[in-house]
Amino acid sequence: MMDVREANQVQKLSHGQLHIPDAAATDDGPSLLFVHGSWHGAWCFDNFLKFFAAAGIQAAALDLRGHGGLEQDDLFVVSGQSEMADDICEAVSALRRPAIVVGHSAGAAIAAQAASRMTLPGLVLLAPSPPAQIPGLAKLPEVPNGKPCPPPDFETARRRFYPNFSEAEARGFYEMLTPESPALLNDRRALRVKCDRTRISGPCLVIAAGREDPTMHAEGQDLATARFFDAEYYFSADAGHCFMLEAEWQREAEIILRWYRKHFPSLERP
Repeated sequence: MMDVREANQVQKLSHGQLHIPDAAATDDGPSLLFVHGSWHGAWCFDNFLKFFAAAGIQAAALDLRGHGGLEQDDLFVVSGQSEMADDICEAVSALRRPAIVVGHSAGAAIAAQAASRMTLPGLVLLAPSPPAQIPGLAKLPEVPNGKPCPPPDFETARRRFYPNFSEAEARGFYEMLTPESPALLNDRRALRVKCDRTRISGPCLVIAAGREDPTMHAEGQDLATARFFDAEYYFSADAGHCFMLEAEWQREAEIILRWYRKHFPSLERP
């Protein structure tokens, strides 16, 4: 498995960092920019970057501020969805070509905020954290402010993120998690951030996982999110929350590829 931390190109941004595998794009369509969720990093898209590079599509992954070994300073602990959306906007500009943002979990909510600020050709939301105005959302207990919030304990993380892994496999990924900004976590938990759907253009895709922790993804929540964004919706019944890390990761990668080919047919492909 390719490791984005060893990619040929790592571009430092104002607060985040962009990983661009050294593979020439042969497709003339837009780039794909992958954005991780809470506690994770660009490393979780290793498989997807390799897959889309093989398809000739330029793909990159972003470490949001404070992730991927970046400093967790005073600014990090007060950075929520809005501030981290700045990192996405800067990364899109750095790619120097139109980019579809692909956000996972909390990264999906951040991606939607970025999409409401700039014109993107499309938006892909994976196991998405929902906008605050989705009907029926329940508030969750907030985490303490003022310092980075450590990942959940191992058993909680395994149930929430890695239900399809053995204990040894899940622990390997668990040990790669990093503390998270309490502001980001509490944006979702307190339902503080709404999304202006009217400012988002281009087609949208939502992929939901069937083996979610119902605490964070209540029944019907992901479908309601897809409807909010007028998105094509796929329900991957056997997938866990971090399906891009699972043995069957190619299943969801191919869904994204089919959606991409449908909406962005290349002029260079036969």
